[in-house]
Amino acid sequence: MIAKVCRRCGKTKTAKEFYRHKEMADGYLNFCKTCTRKRVAKHRNKNIDQIREYDRNRAKKPHRRQHITENTRVWRAKNPKGYRAQNKLNNAIRDGKIQRQPCRICGKVAHGHHPDYDKPLDVDWLCAKHHKQYA
Repeated sequence: MIAKVCRRCGKTKTAKEFYRHKEMADGYLNFCKTCTRKRVAKHRNKNIDQIREYDRNRAKKPHRRQHITENTRVWRAKNPKGYRAQNKLNNAIRDGKIQRQPCRICGKVAHGHHPDYDKPLDVDWLCAKHHKQYA
């Protein structure tokens, strides 16, 4: 097992605790995953507007759109009940039968979370962050 010293925190860690990097002599980045994540998070928070713009532009690229389309197709094939429930809810919102609600936890813009796909109009309104915790 390869042991390596992180150049940021100075701790000796196993190679598994470093990201691979083909241009480094030993094939691993010189900073451990923990330090790298902290640095990236700090940079993202400091430059959030530019990074969001970059992310929006990157998501529009043809190969990214194709990947998203394929993932959606696969999910729909694996989850037909969920797909039907989403459609019924979206149609009810469009037709004015149901009013979109804010997140029940934080009050932000919400998604409809289906605890039971057999009841497509019985949803729990959660923002993206809280929806991920329940999905």
